[in-house]
Amino acid sequence: MSQERTHSSQTCSYCGNSTAPAWRGGSFSRCVKCGLLIRRDAAETDLNQLYEQSWLHPESCRSETGGTELGHSRIYARELARTLGRSDFKGLTLCDFGAGRGSMAKALAELKAEVYAVEPFGFDFLVSEGIRAFKTLEDLPAGLLFDGIVSISVLEHLAAPWEELAQLRDRLKPSGWAYLATPNAAGLSARWNRGAWREAARPGHLVLLTPTSIARMFERAGYSRNQRLKWYVAYRPGVRKYLGYILQGLRMDGELRYLAIN
Repeated sequence: MSQERTHSSQTCSYCGNSTAPAWRGGSFSRCVKCGLLIRRDAAETDLNQLYEQSWLHPESCRSETGGTELGHSRIYARELARTLGRSDFKGLTLCDFGAGRGSMAKALAELKAEVYAVEPFGFDFLVSEGIRAFKTLEDLPAGLLFDGIVSISVLEHLAAPWEELAQLRDRLKPSGWAYLATPNAAGLSARWNRGAWREAARPGHLVLLTPTSIARMFERAGYSRNQRLKWYVAYRPGVRKYLGYILQGLRMDGELRYLAIN
């Protein structure tokens, strides 16, 4: 996952159209055509240093090392299997791209998948956890193709996620699929908090996506079809849990979940 590309504050690096400030006082610009939100000060952030420093203390720097806990990863893995009409992933070879601290890789393995994790900065951590890990897609065994690829909270950290989407597709079998999750820049929290939205405040987030922009990226990357998934996941107890269910039902929650088919 290359972090070398930076964005122009004048034009959209995805479609080349002009951008305008997304939120007053915020650090993102929005493309007037595709709706992609692009961090204006990306060139001022040394992302390699940010991630290298974060991995010195992975448990306390989860915004950069992976904030998904094993409990939620198990829920995601079960929901993904259900969406695919399966009870588990037995017989499937899967890739966890941008595996972070490895919770999703572990959850997929618990459901009997053969898992390969790709994680450039947390590689040593994953190996210490007993996970089969590689630093880049290029480091994977030559000719290895996957039944499915999972990537959670990764696209927003990439300067050109459409390029990675195409590279992931090249690693899929002809009938393979990719499951991707990323913050929802069209959700209620983003609309309400605008430039103060927590996902916009994180320095490692270079782009923020909406349903329109991510669907266009799937099409450009060559996937035959994609669909936004509606899952009901409890993140908080009590009344706030049901508020989360309502937002998920209205597709105004803070997460975009997509399944794309090769």
